[in-house]
This record gives sequence, C-alpha cells and structure tokens, in this order.
Amino acid sequence: MINKNGKLVLSQSTSSESKKYNSRAVIATDTNNDGNLDVWIRTINNGIEFKNINKDKNKWLKIKLVGEKMNTFAIGSIIEVMTKSNKQKQIILPQNGYLSQEPYMKHFGLGNEEITSIKITWPDKSITNINSPIKKNELLIIEHPKYKNK
Repeated sequence: MINKNGKLVLSQSTSSESKKYNSRAVIATDTNNDGNLDVWIRTINNGIEFKNINKDKNKWLKIKLVGEKMNTFAIGSIIEVMTKSNKQKQIILPQNGYLSQEPYMKHFGLGNEEITSIKITWPDKSITNINSPIKKNELLIIEHPKYKNK
C-alpha cells in the first residue's frame, strides 16, 4: 500500500519491500543508531531487515530507563516527551509480537521541534520530570529515583 493524497492504494511495486511474506510480527527500531527507525519483519524461518536510508535531518531522542530492584527494565513505565506543539507518549511493555521483541529503549521523532520537557511515570507511581534544555539526537539514560547500582 502507498499513500496517495491521504488515501492508501494498492501498490504495483516489485521491490523487495513489496514482496508477500508469511510474517509473524513486525518491529521498528534504530538498528544502526543513525536516528532513523528500521523495520524488521519476523517470518516463520528468519528475520528480514529493511533499513531506513532516509537522509533527512529531523531530530530525535532515544530514552532508556533503568528501573529498581526486580524491574530493572522499568516495565510499565510511561514516558512522555513534550515539545511546544506536540506530546508523545510511550509505555515500556514486555511484549510485541510472536517471536519478536522491541527494545525497551524508546525512540521519539521530533522533526525540527525542541523538547520542552520529559515526564516519566514509574510503575510505583513516582514521577521524574526533566525540563529543557534537553539534548537531541542521542540516547538519554534515566534512572529511577530509588535506583542503586550495588
């Protein structure tokens, strides 16, 4: 399917991306750390990667949470990234599709906007607020307020 003036229409493309697959799941993740989300399709036999080779200069931010005690991946946490005109929200979940798993690190596309704030709601309902200025185009690691690396 391709987008033509806001409507999806059947593509007649013969590219590898248009091939029919017996797939089980699809995930989007930045495999090569260039800021662009790449797509992985899980077929019955293997995984197929479609690299995003877009050369745009849009800004992005990756956030990795470090939880406490038995939940070091911070499963159940809610990450909210705010700009002047937009709010994105992602939840750290332990599942995705059959025989696949997205990373616990979350990717936020920013276009050309600046981040005004980040809000983390942890599973224990504690909250971490981070205000501007916040660097873009990098990985931000945020630890739970009670995290102790012992």
